[in-house]
Amino acid sequence: MWRSGMIVCAVCVCWGMCVEVCEGGGLVDAVSERRAEVTHRRDSANLLTATGLLSLTILTVWSFKHRRLIFLHETGLAMIYGLLVGVVLRYGVHTEQDISNVTTVCVLESSPVSLVVNVSGHFYEYTLRGEINEGDHATNTEILHKATFDPEVFFNILLPPIIFHAGYSLKRKHFFRNLGSILSYAFVGTLISSFVTGLVMFGCVVLMSTLGQLDGDFYFTDCLFFGAIVSATDPVTVLAIFNELKVDVDLYALLFGESVLNDAVAIVLSSSIVAYQPSGENSHSFDGGAMLTSLGVFLGVFSGSFVLGSAAGVLTALLTKFTRLRDFPLLETALFFLMSWSTFLLAEACSITGVVAVLFCGITQAHYTYNNLSTESKKRTKELFELLNFLTENFIFSYMGVTLFSFQHHVFNIVFIIGAFLAIFLGRVVNIYPLSFLLNLGRANPISSRFQHIMMFAGLRGAMTFALSIRDTSTYARKMMFSTILIIVFLTVWVCGGGTTPMLSLMNIRVGVEEDQEYLGEECVSGHDSAWPFRLWYKFDHDYLKPLLTHTNHPLTQSCCTPLRHCLTTQHCQQDGDDDDSELILNNRDSLLYSELRDLSDSSISSNQDREGETLTGSETRRSIRVSCCVIMSDRFSCFYCRDDLSGKKFVQKEDNKPVCVRCFDKFCANNCAECRRAISTDSKELHYKGRYWHEDCFRCSKCYKNLAKESFSVKDDRILCGKCSSREDAPRCHACYKPILAGTESVEYKGNVFHDDCFTCYKCKKPIGSESFITKNENVYCSSCHESKFSKHCTACRKPITAGGVNYQDQPWHSECLVCVVCVKPLAGTRFTSHEEKLYCVDCYKTHVAKKCSSCQNPITGFGKATNVVNYEGGTWHDYCFTCKKCAVNLAEKRFISKDGNIYCSDCAKKL
Repeated sequence: MWRSGMIVCAVCVCWGMCVEVCEGGGLVDAVSERRAEVTHRRDSANLLTATGLLSLTILTVWSFKHRRLIFLHETGLAMIYGLLVGVVLRYGVHTEQDISNVTTVCVLESSPVSLVVNVSGHFYEYTLRGEINEGDHATNTEILHKATFDPEVFFNILLPPIIFHAGYSLKRKHFFRNLGSILSYAFVGTLISSFVTGLVMFGCVVLMSTLGQLDGDFYFTDCLFFGAIVSATDPVTVLAIFNELKVDVDLYALLFGESVLNDAVAIVLSSSIVAYQPSGENSHSFDGGAMLTSLGVFLGVFSGSFVLGSAAGVLTALLTKFTRLRDFPLLETALFFLMSWSTFLLAEACSITGVVAVLFCGITQAHYTYNNLSTESKKRTKELFELLNFLTENFIFSYMGVTLFSFQHHVFNIVFIIGAFLAIFLGRVVNIYPLSFLLNLGRANPISSRFQHIMMFAGLRGAMTFALSIRDTSTYARKMMFSTILIIVFLTVWVCGGGTTPMLSLMNIRVGVEEDQEYLGEECVSGHDSAWPFRLWYKFDHDYLKPLLTHTNHPLTQSCCTPLRHCLTTQHCQQDGDDDDSELILNNRDSLLYSELRDLSDSSISSNQDREGETLTGSETRRSIRVSCCVIMSDRFSCFYCRDDLSGKKFVQKEDNKPVCVRCFDKFCANNCAECRRAISTDSKELHYKGRYWHEDCFRCSKCYKNLAKESFSVKDDRILCGKCSSREDAPRCHACYKPILAGTESVEYKGNVFHDDCFTCYKCKKPIGSESFITKNENVYCSSCHESKFSKHCTACRKPITAGGVNYQDQPWHSECLVCVVCVKPLAGTRFTSHEEKLYCVDCYKTHVAKKCSSCQNPITGFGKATNVVNYEGGTWHDYCFTCKKCAVNLAEKRFISKDGNIYCSDCAKKL
């Protein structure tokens, strides 16, 4: 027993000691745990709101696409939903935050990023969350702080997928065929636009200072910084509409290429302006040395980012080429994703620009690494980055709407906002039109004025401009820039994005073009006609880089020196060296354009054995296919060019009967293919039409790229077209969706416009009209039911639409069967009736139930017929003809009278009484 008692005492003593030790810290731990739980719930609610916004945006966009409403893109819709959530957070949710108990220990000149506080010997670290203005403690400051993300989240999490996708999806040939123009717009145009915008904004700042509307410092360098970040165009809305309508590929390539490189130039330029530090006391004065330093920073950062991004892409290509990762598609996709994202983080860690690095990493990955991936990985990487791009881009636009209300330090100034719109308009004008004029001087395919107007109109501002402005809002100038940029992004996305389709119609831009086919087949400036630096690069890329980094094209054993070629050529490349290259940025056909061309029109091909191919009839013309055998056996001849003995050898006999060996014929006499520009050798089949020649494989439709060697074709504007594409060219276009209406397709013609049967719909319910009747109102078409519900007058009694007949009473419409007496329910249309206390009565019912009785004759006074006029006196009512003298019976309706003892007398009779 005593042992049990001692154990109990020991346990009690230990328990008391534990309680004493933990008493002080237990309360603190409980409070911290409760605070962490509240923070966790609030963060979860914020993320739930973001995902809910995206889900709602997706459902609404589906509804718009289902109803073919293209006046509002998903980005503009996401901004609207974000605005609604911001309004709710700002004005609908209120939480008190008590900051009244403030103990002033010391006064600091600047706000520290982190602060260590000693509380009773315990040290706690606090981080800066933001400035609190007067009155903030009475509002929901905590919620608004939570709704405002760290700007680094944008640059490290949200921006990389968007920028990488822009480079990785850049696989169309027209980008590189317009590369000179795109580089001019992106580099020279952005610089011009930035400085023009900066100068105009400096004038606005001077005007604001004169008017006394400037409450803080705003220097010329701040204006240049604003011009740099606002010059980053992001026509995502316009490009999405272009993609849906299948707009002209050259216009799409110019806009897409400019926007991709423009973002990179804008971010490097803004960093260079921030790096401008004059050596004098005035940190904002002009200093030539500082300007050269900024220029060096610009070139160094851009080139360093370019090299880093390209090197990362090359490294990934080598890893996927010389390893067997393609046997494990999941691992291959994971490595591809991590290497791509790491490029951005590595560039930022090296103090260069991750945006430029990840952009060129995406281009390099698409050009080289993509060819080494397995079929599953190709599909996965495309879909993965397309999904990430969609979600992050829409999230940013939603967050823009929330930020308009959640950001608590906005500085709006009407002069600055109007000046900003004027500045970006002028900057865009001096960017597009002068550069287009200069570029057209050297372009074989000039940029039309219609294209220039569309490019001018499509200068929207978007995610990059927003991200650059929100990164630093510490000063008065940066806060004003951020607030103004929000307004600019909202209006440009809504106005320019919503006006894209009418603008395309106004400018008569081609739509309904099959994108992939057009990119592959459209006549444009070929690689042979490009500038010589690009031709040299294409050849070097085709002969060395692609064989080195990919499994495609010929292996290095055909072009590299002996010690290296076997080491750098994989077994997969030797077995399958001609992979499909149709999805690359540049394929083999673009780089094999370097055979020497000679004008030998006097040496047309002839031979002793020529056979004429079949003659095929196209929709507009006829052509013949000529197969040149060009080879016969001989006993004793010599070549006209090289004098080699042709005895027993194959040769070609020209039209002037001069024999030529096969090698010299291919070198001097062979015709050049009109498509690939290469000589048509004797071992190739040759097709000719109106003085032009093609390889059999090169004779293709200029739109869909279908081989026409054995197919009918037609010619339009010197373009070879297959029957299907020719019918598309000649087919009328639907007035609603702008797509061609092919022969045999059901269509509707109305007022000179042609519609698909499914596109001729009711303006309200969007259902196809078909064979039903319809009504036109304000140039819009309505089905009968919608027209009745929207425009027909509604009966005052039953509130149903009046489709035919009807009557009006006191400017109100009625069905004729609804206009009835309230007593006997007799129809009143076409009969005499009256109204009393807003109720309708026929004459008989009015006399019987409503009309007053004459004080003289006791008959009802109806107010119509003979008893039109009524006399009222001292509560009595008379017909005007019954209002007579009691004695002489003279009518007193409009005469003087005297009342005595309840009777009415004329003046004469009253005197005699």
